[in-house]
Amino acid sequence: MKRLLILLVILVAGLSLTATLDWFHCRNEYARHQHNLESLAEKFQSVVMHRLTDLTALGDLKAFLVARGELPDRAAFDRYAAETKRYYPTVTYFGLAHNNGETMYAHYASGQPGTENGNREGRGRALATATRTGTMTLAEPVYIKDHLISIAVDPLYRNADLIGFAEVHFDIGAIFNQAMSSLGIDDQRYYIRIAAADGNVFWEKGQPDDETAAMVRSMAIPVGNAHWDATVGWQRLPDNNFYIRSLIWGGGCLVTVLLLIIVNGVWQRQAWLTKQVDEKTTELTLKNKTIIKAKEAQARVEKLSSLGSMAAGVSHEINQPLNSIKILSSGILYSLHTDGCFNPDEIRKVVEEISRQADRIASIINHMRSFIRRDNNTRVPCNANEAVKQSLGLVGTQITNHGIDIRQELSRELPTILVPPTALEEVLVNLLVNAMQALDKVARPDKRITIRTWLEDGVTIEVADNGPGISEEIRDKVFEPFVTTQADGENWGLGLPIAHAIITACNGHISVTTGENGTTFKIQIPAVAE
Repeated sequence: MKRLLILLVILVAGLSLTATLDWFHCRNEYARHQHNLESLAEKFQSVVMHRLTDLTALGDLKAFLVARGELPDRAAFDRYAAETKRYYPTVTYFGLAHNNGETMYAHYASGQPGTENGNREGRGRALATATRTGTMTLAEPVYIKDHLISIAVDPLYRNADLIGFAEVHFDIGAIFNQAMSSLGIDDQRYYIRIAAADGNVFWEKGQPDDETAAMVRSMAIPVGNAHWDATVGWQRLPDNNFYIRSLIWGGGCLVTVLLLIIVNGVWQRQAWLTKQVDEKTTELTLKNKTIIKAKEAQARVEKLSSLGSMAAGVSHEINQPLNSIKILSSGILYSLHTDGCFNPDEIRKVVEEISRQADRIASIINHMRSFIRRDNNTRVPCNANEAVKQSLGLVGTQITNHGIDIRQELSRELPTILVPPTALEEVLVNLLVNAMQALDKVARPDKRITIRTWLEDGVTIEVADNGPGISEEIRDKVFEPFVTTQADGENWGLGLPIAHAIITACNGHISVTTGENGTTFKIQIPAVAE
């Protein structure tokens, strides 16, 4: 159920992301259409304004008429108009009028309608405005024989007297068509509408669609005294790129399917791996239990090996009280056999001494038992100096019998430390036995083991010998299991790892320094606060 829910979430997220990308693409396309429309409107306004305001045809005509002292004759006027018309394709009429407005000369472009009387009212208003203002005036455009014509007049003065008017008629529709053609405007996609100041539309191309009504740009076209309003908009919005949208949806669906396959595959592989891990964990647990039991057995063997090394010292410790008991009991038996008389006080003293020696033997045996059957989970207060003395009591005699001098430099006042019972003694016994075995390998008269204790970062115990040192090959591995400097079969290599584990469990630290002049083991254990 959980996997199905995750796959469903991935499917919904993938389709939602794809739809979002498609929406952004369409929105970007819409913004691009708006930008294109704005650019088109600006260009159209610029081109139309340039063509409408480029009234150089009227200026040229005015210059031709006032260039001489008197007005030209009809033949000269016609030659000028025919020649100039080639440079102004949108001009349909060149004319010269008297100061009263009557036409003096008129020259029509071939194929163009006669416009002089077609816009009589507009012409009259333009002449009146030009007379009043003394400047060029453009009349409102009027359709004449399917041509949108506008009249431009400019007054002619001589000695401040009005002598007539230069008159040019423009084909406004041709100007707009030329502007559309020069900009590459497709009238199947865009529509353009031109209206006069009163709102009457006098020229348009195409019809807007309801869906594109919001995408409209308006502009003003002031020319002379005229003021026109132009509107440019989409007649039909272009379709968004089909291939890009197909790529978006195809890619989105493909990625979603791949994610579903990958997640499902990962899920199945995870389930398979979990099963494999469980099986391996069970197998390793069984093997680990076997290994732990084997290590416990090896550790016990190591301890028994250490106990074997202690045997000589223990036997010596036990032999002393046994000899005392034997001597005391032999004296009593001798007196009994010789009918000797005993004082009760003397008998009591002998029996007390025998009892004390028996207690001493029991104490040694109990200490050995506790050494063998130590509880690693319980820590009790311990005095480091006492642990040193107990350890030397176990193996000191054996070390001395090997011709090794033991030196003790024990600080008198040391705080107590918390260690498992006899654990510190086990560590010290291991270190002392290792030092003894190392010194057995050298032939020198001054064999020496030194034990020091002092207070530094807790209680510090140092066991040093002047033996041959530890080789470089195993110097950094002495605290690893089964690493030993002894010949094969003589040592399991577990003494130092056990010592390291004991000291670490007590929040302490054990380190080794070795060289040609011997080896020193340094133990530091935190002291117990008073």
